[in-house]
Amino acid sequence: LFAATFPAGCTIGGAALSLLGDDFFSRRRLLLVSLCAAAALGLAAAQAMTLAALFTLRLAQSVAWSVALTTTLVWYTEFLPRRGRGSFTNALSVGWPCGRQLIITLSSGAADASDSPWRRLFLMNSGLFLVGAVLVKLAPESPRWLASTGDEGGAMRVLRTMGSRVAPMDGAGGE
Repeated sequence: LFAATFPAGCTIGGAALSLLGDDFFSRRRLLLVSLCAAAALGLAAAQAMTLAALFTLRLAQSVAWSVALTTTLVWYTEFLPRRGRGSFTNALSVGWPCGRQLIITLSSGAADASDSPWRRLFLMNSGLFLVGAVLVKLAPESPRWLASTGDEGGAMRVLRTMGSRVAPMDGAGGE
């Protein structure tokens, strides 16, 4: 049952993201919220005293994780050059499961009979979610999202800080 909470949460997160999309949050804000939620839910799961609480918190964390992963992929690709975009996106797609495996391995590596490696797993992944949130906080908003909401000046500022040479956007919203 515990293993089933992860794909169930990811399914719910994917459905929720398709409903929320760009209507309620900017990509950067949605990524910050989902990373912080995943961290908080992981910290709570590490303190769970019952299986029901653990399963519920894991399900909720998986929803936040799914939203974070999907939003990261969309946001990340918007900063990539057209050439090589697929390779870079694939590298990110491989990085998530490799990072998860590393955390699982590290959390169980030093366990003894009196230890709870599953608690350490939740604490470690919460720490990484928080590191991700700090990095996202330092990054700019998606220029495509800014342009799609009418903030063409903001989009141009982000593009300029990235060192891009861009032509002015036409009145139809760019592209």
